[in-house]
Amino acid sequence: MRRASVPQSLLPLVAACLVAPFLSSVGEGGPPVERHHWVAGVAYGVGPANVDLNSTEMETDWRRGASPQFRLGRMIGRHFMIGLEDRQWMDEGGIRDYKIRGNIQNVSLVMTTYPGRTTDWTSGFLVQLGAGIAHARISALKPIEGGQDEWGATYELVDKRDESGWGFVVGGGYEFRVSSHFAVGVVATFNYLEFHDQIIDQARFIPGGLNLNWYF
Repeated sequence: MRRASVPQSLLPLVAACLVAPFLSSVGEGGPPVERHHWVAGVAYGVGPANVDLNSTEMETDWRRGASPQFRLGRMIGRHFMIGLEDRQWMDEGGIRDYKIRGNIQNVSLVMTTYPGRTTDWTSGFLVQLGAGIAHARISALKPIEGGQDEWGATYELVDKRDESGWGFVVGGGYEFRVSSHFAVGVVATFNYLEFHDQIIDQARFIPGGLNLNWYF
């Protein structure tokens, strides 16, 4: 599997660091983020991944994939939140005439720290650390004879494998207030997953994401 170079793999984290001061300057003119008892959030981003396969004969052109993310958390005081978060990375590559789809998930219990003051723009900064369950699904598709089926599809599923393990996540970012219950921001995380299963040995992905959080 093709590996992303170290500088390229750090692009989402670097981008988050560059964007955070801009967002903070925007937020400096407005009120601080208000965080109530609970938070529900979604995010979407892109990022590179390194996936180590157990087989040295198999190689695909996965490189940069999409990353949908979901979270549900509970505030502990005014500077901490404990929550359940799901970060995914998915891409599609080719091996000979086949398509290989990969979906990697890091479902973690995450502690989020808000180190800034609750009275000004520094309330938007956040740092995250968590660990949990890793899951991967590898799907193989082959071309349909004749070019396509009656519904217009050109590939059909021929095999699907699910594997599981453990993982951890660390990250950070910045969000600013949209209203008393909503905040939007940018967060980048480093996700490390251990499988040691039949297909996947280890995986690492670094998604940068645009976050939308609802505090209630």
